[in-house]
Amino acid sequence: MNNPWEPFQTLHDFKLARWFIQSKVPRSRIDEYFATGLSTSRLPSFSSAYKLEQCLNVVDPFREFLQWNEGTVHDGEQSSIFFYRDIIGCIQYLLAQVAYKEDMVYAPIRETDSQGDRLYSEMHTADWWWEMQVNYSSHDLIL
Repeated sequence: MNNPWEPFQTLHDFKLARWFIQSKVPRSRIDEYFATGLSTSRLPSFSSAYKLEQCLNVVDPFREFLQWNEGTVHDGEQSSIFFYRDIIGCIQYLLAQVAYKEDMVYAPIRETDSQGDRLYSEMHTADWWWEMQVNYSSHDLIL
């Protein structure tokens, strides 16, 4: 029988990992947890923040698309740090999600009610999408 907690060995390991993540425990504290012998598992699925991250990468192989980047902006007097995500990576992540497959729309549609009157319910039912589709389909685009 397959392990339902894969890549974790046990339900306990899964719950511990979930608790670390949901509680936003810093990497240094996760490492300290194992270094001080607080783990009661004989053979834990992970024994450091690095090993936990490796397990999480197995669970969600698209995590790399959602990593935070750090930048600095200077205004001449002071510097400010900001965090951002790569928008292309975020789009790749969303398009790769099987859970969204049935809800993805790639072409405009025209909806009408039973009397034949036009309905506007979503972005892909509006005239704007039709205009964009016509504009870009008549040009050769290289992305």
